[in-house]
Amino acid sequence: MNRYLSVLSLVLLGFSQQAAAVDLSLIDLEPGLWHLNVQMDVPGKGPQTGPIANDVCLRPADAAKLVVPPNSPCQAEVLDVTRQRLRIKLQCEQGPMRSNGEGIMVFGGRSLSSAMVIQTAEPYAMTIKQTMTGRYVGPCPANAAKGSGPLKQYGR
Repeated sequence: MNRYLSVLSLVLLGFSQQAAAVDLSLIDLEPGLWHLNVQMDVPGKGPQTGPIANDVCLRPADAAKLVVPPNSPCQAEVLDVTRQRLRIKLQCEQGPMRSNGEGIMVFGGRSLSSAMVIQTAEPYAMTIKQTMTGRYVGPCPANAAKGSGPLKQYGR
């Protein structure tokens, strides 16, 4: 179960092939280096994680990178996207663990926030609440590719 919680703690700090198919280029996100903090709360179940902090280079079109890591057991579906908001639905399957949830990301140029609620099925039934905050730091380092940073692909 701890590995599963680790996957979910990275859900908002990764990449999503499916979500990337939606045009996110108009999202109000300043291109450059971002500092992101993720906090996960599992009421009554523990353990609590976070905040997990990462720095990553982002562009508006990279907003999907904040949804699901590649090779993860999760799939994201974009439900709605506007300049200031991205609403997603999430489904995950890993061995006997099954979960689904919804979340929203709010963009404000040089700041972002998100909230997601994930429900897991029996035999590991629990509600996981995950939040993220981000702030623009500055231009990406010259040697950093857009959308790069210390983020690792799931399972590597």
